[in-house]
Amino acid sequence: MPGSPRELPADPMSSAVDPLVLVLAGWFNTSTWAESEAFLAGHPELPTDAGEKALAEQMNAQTDRNALVLMEEHAMLLRRVRKRGVEEAFQWWAALRRQMTDTVARAEAAQERYAGGAGEVAAVALDESVEVRAQLRELAAGVPTRRQSALVDEAKALVERYRVAGRDEDLDAALHRAGAALRPPMTCPPGWAELIVAVTVLLRQRYERDRRAADLDAAVDLVLNALRAAAPDSTAVPMLLGALGEAIRARHSVSGQPQDLELAIRSTRQGIDTLEQALARLPSLLDNLGGALAERYQVQGDDADLDSSVSAFTDAVRHLPTDASARPGSLANLAGVLLLRYDRRSTPADLERATDLLTEATALVTSGSRLEASVYGTLTNTWRRRYERGADPADLDHAVDSGEHAVRVAGKGSTDRPSHLVALGQVLQTRAERGSVPDDIDRAVMLYREAVAETSPDFARLRDRVNSLAIGLLARYQLRGTEKDLDEALELLEYDSGADARASVSVVGLLFNRGNGQWIRYRRTGDLAALDRAVVLFTRVVEATPADSGDRAVCLNSLAVGLAERYERTGDEAALRDCAGRLREALEIAPADSPARVSYAGNLGNALRMLYRHTGEPDLLDEAIQLLETALSLPSESATLRATLLNNLGSALVRRSAMPDGEPAGHGVRYDASADLRAAEDHFRTALSLVAETSPDRPLHLANLGRSLRRRHRLTGEDACVEEGVPLLKEACRLALRTGPETALGAAQVWGRWAEAREASDEAATAFGLGVTAAHQLFQAQVLRSHRWSWLRTAADIHVRAAWNHLARSTPQDRAAAVVVLERGRALLLSEALEARSTMVDRLTAAGHQDLADRYRAAVARLGELTRGALEE
Repeated sequence: MPGSPRELPADPMSSAVDPLVLVLAGWFNTSTWAESEAFLAGHPELPTDAGEKALAEQMNAQTDRNALVLMEEHAMLLRRVRKRGVEEAFQWWAALRRQMTDTVARAEAAQERYAGGAGEVAAVALDESVEVRAQLRELAAGVPTRRQSALVDEAKALVERYRVAGRDEDLDAALHRAGAALRPPMTCPPGWAELIVAVTVLLRQRYERDRRAADLDAAVDLVLNALRAAAPDSTAVPMLLGALGEAIRARHSVSGQPQDLELAIRSTRQGIDTLEQALARLPSLLDNLGGALAERYQVQGDDADLDSSVSAFTDAVRHLPTDASARPGSLANLAGVLLLRYDRRSTPADLERATDLLTEATALVTSGSRLEASVYGTLTNTWRRRYERGADPADLDHAVDSGEHAVRVAGKGSTDRPSHLVALGQVLQTRAERGSVPDDIDRAVMLYREAVAETSPDFARLRDRVNSLAIGLLARYQLRGTEKDLDEALELLEYDSGADARASVSVVGLLFNRGNGQWIRYRRTGDLAALDRAVVLFTRVVEATPADSGDRAVCLNSLAVGLAERYERTGDEAALRDCAGRLREALEIAPADSPARVSYAGNLGNALRMLYRHTGEPDLLDEAIQLLETALSLPSESATLRATLLNNLGSALVRRSAMPDGEPAGHGVRYDASADLRAAEDHFRTALSLVAETSPDRPLHLANLGRSLRRRHRLTGEDACVEEGVPLLKEACRLALRTGPETALGAAQVWGRWAEAREASDEAATAFGLGVTAAHQLFQAQVLRSHRWSWLRTAADIHVRAAWNHLARSTPQDRAAAVVVLERGRALLLSEALEARSTMVDRLTAAGHQDLADRYRAAVARLGELTRGALEE
């Protein structure tokens, strides 16, 4: 039977209807293929160009799928009749129908065997199903709508075999068949849209395995073509829009292209807006929308996106039944964006809600679920933030346990695994910095390296993971003093994967980390250019951080520390007052229960101590000591921070003990100088006990204790001060020449002058000799001449003092050593003079005064001859 009679779109009684259309209607309405053959044989006007054209017009106007199939079969027959005649064409058609009927039966039987079988039996049945459906596609080649259905059925079979056997050629073939089926109008049987979604999901999963960006592009193109083919009112449209949003968002995670993220958000929103019956898809679409909005917030920093993301995830959770398999993932997603908002606004309610959501998620997620790693990874970040807020060591241990779980269950090669490695590395680094498990820092660095190694080179956030590794290396340098860690960290902080040209998730964070790296480089080398870069970078960070951001206090603190150091080098009082103002703001905006307040208060106390030294205002020193004492009374788990606070308080007390006799301290109160010194020494000793033997900060603590002993020796004359203090200063010089020449120079000057005061010329010569070495290191580390001159002024008399103390011993070796020291100092000055002279002469030439330049060079040459002659005489 050709099929059930169908009405043509036009009214057959209308005088406007082409007579051929009426003949076609009669042909379509024959009851059997035999009647169809007889009808065509009696109407020779049909197998003509005019007949084919009329039939084509009817097919173009048809929207009913069954009617379209009928018309396409008649069109195929009409073409065959024109070539072979009616009888032969219908014999061929009868044979083709039998083949198609047999093939369909074989396909259905193979599918049943596959569904009911297992092992080898099922595998053979699935292979046969794929093969038979391919044959059916070839048999239906002349009937486009039937072929369209055959392509979809074949693609479904290929997808199933890919899922079972994992052969890439099956997925590639499924992609090709699904794409070939997409011709408007898309009137395939139900399930074609599900096929498109399944293929795009499998392409994204293969990308996670192989990191081939072409798979993500293919997924996006497939869904776009499906949307073009679908009727606007099709129920498949919301599903396809959601799939498009997911595919483009996945591509954005690699490309970082802003237009991808915008399209992902727009398509997902359209999918939600057009959703009618498929409510089961709503939570998935809302989840994808929430994720895309969160990513755009991280790129652009718009608070409206952050709040909209929270709303979308909240709605997704609300629409999911409590027993839904996807619920743990949605709970974790909502918790993750609440953590983002907590970081932005420091609202405790967001942190508490995130904790509650993850408690529910961990209770619901099943072991081995693909959501398990995501849930525990988010829980890791939540516990870490709880620790940062409350400083409860138990929270940090919980964070480590959750992070270990997330890394353990994350699949090797998964695109999510590097983020779990980084999260675990961060909590291990934090635990190492608080001093409880020092070896944690080594594992943290190892995890960061794994995360970088497992991240695709074209992944947009690779740079963020490289930065995490750099931060870990800086932390280990500060704990261990291993110089290669510092060198590698500084190199990594300047790393550019090409992502710098794209939107970064953490541009402000990158600037902050680079500033921190430059700061540590300055502390290591004394390079004032590095200090200037650090201050510039921290200033940019502060300017880019909103006033209500939870990160602003941290940024202000870092900038203030850099400004304080700039004052130390330049004497710029404005920089120091700016430093104090920044720290007061940090204290003002930091939450009352924030552990970071300890650091801010301590740094403000130190800034006021330096400001007192500059201005001599006693009240400033009094406030500095009170702040430092208050900071020490606050809870802190960081041994390094407590050591710094003790060191700064000791320095303030030493400064107060040096006030002129009879001069009252702040608020008119008089203090006992000897009591201040004893308290300062106790603080310095305690600080020293908290610092690791390998820490680059250890020389500073040694030097400060030695300095306080020198001060007490001047007051009391106790020999015990010399016996203890000199070895401390000597060790400080030795260590600091490797980790911080500025500290070495300061310690050498204190030690050398102390030795001179005791008329110990041997000791003074040794001390000032070490100072000369430190001064040369500092000088050579500078790029700018102004910076070199700054250090030359600081160490102006170090060479002369070293030489003088050598001469005081009056041995030939000492006289030779004195000459060497003086010549080293002279060489420094001469090198600067020559460079300045060269620059000046070049300027004369450039200005057109070549005659003056030549006369100057001649005068310098004559002076050199006279000098050499005098030396020879």
